[in-house]
Amino acid sequence: MTFSAGLRACIGWRFAVMELQAIMFGLLEKFEFCPPASGELDEIQAVPFGLIIPMKRGKWKEGKQMPLHVKTRK
Repeated sequence: MTFSAGLRACIGWRFAVMELQAIMFGLLEKFEFCPPASGELDEIQAVPFGLIIPMKRGKWKEGKQMPLHVKTRK
């Protein structure tokens, strides 16, 4: 674990969490995220690799993929 717990816990973990929250807020404020049309989602299948990862059907060599449409907010 990166930040762990106990006596030797990272003293910067709270700062890292706050930084991630600030980055997420900035992204969510400026961009709109939405899933793709249902036709594109039909190509995605859940593959068990210790964890469940998304992959396109028949395109194993391209690696894990999960389509996401990103638009600029006006």
